[in-house]
Amino acid sequence: MNRRIFLCRASMGALGFSCFSGFPFFDFSQPRFSASLESFFLSIGAQPTATDTALAEVCEKESALWQKTGYVPFDGKYYFCQKGQKVIHLLHLPHQERGSLDISALVLQEEASMESWRLVASLSGFQLEALVKAAASLKTSNSPKHLANLLLPTLYKPKKMPGRFATEQGEVSVHAVLGKDKTVQVEAAVYESGFALWSSKYTSQYLQSL
Repeated sequence: MNRRIFLCRASMGALGFSCFSGFPFFDFSQPRFSASLESFFLSIGAQPTATDTALAEVCEKESALWQKTGYVPFDGKYYFCQKGQKVIHLLHLPHQERGSLDISALVLQEEASMESWRLVASLSGFQLEALVKAAASLKTSNSPKHLANLLLPTLYKPKKMPGRFATEQGEVSVHAVLGKDKTVQVEAAVYESGFALWSSKYTSQYLQSL
């Protein structure tokens, strides 16, 4: 497949498996990116833990396809939020010279009736970047609990179109388009009760060049 077509399809942000290997990406290991992720987790009230046997087994299973293409845990932590009912686990594709070529976030939700965890979604790097930006803008007017309910995909809502996913209290939309200048232009929005609480058009820093 033509790599330009491949990238455009991958960057649409559909929930599920996506692979970006072979492209030069932003170095996710650099301090600026790590700091933005830390701020995002704080804004949604996420608490990290490095050990959880049950979650480790589920994440190992759910990331099997990713592992076949070289993905590994980003920091080995599990970020609990929404009273421990939802967890975020980061994966990345490491590169010896560039740091990381790609990053994704597995979002899992607890099924209390079955005392087990289920995969809600795999967020692409473009979706994760949009959530970080949205959280930075909305955190001053929303509690961590409300913000997590606005931003994180949920298990018990109808599936949306590619590039959109339902949350506990709204919907998130992320659309990325590869421009002629080889930059990726992103349009992202967060909705609650059908109204846009936040929207932005920006040049993605997630993908630097082809």
